[in-house]
Amino acid sequence: MFSVQPCRLPQSAVLTPYRESGAYTDCYFTTLRSTVSHADFVASFFTSAVFRLERLILTTMARPSADT
Repeated sequence: MFSVQPCRLPQSAVLTPYRESGAYTDCYFTTLRSTVSHADFVASFFTSAVFRLERLILTTMARPSADT
């Protein structure tokens, strides 16, 4: 089982300018048991069941969305 933990936003984060302007930002981390390439992680994340459901909602409410 894995856990997701909150952490401080790194200084190099894309969200840093927003945090510095006073906007709310958050950051979380988890530890993976094996080495996974960034491309494989992103592909798995965005093709997960939850995001497939989100794409279905987007397709119904706004515009078509697909893996490509």
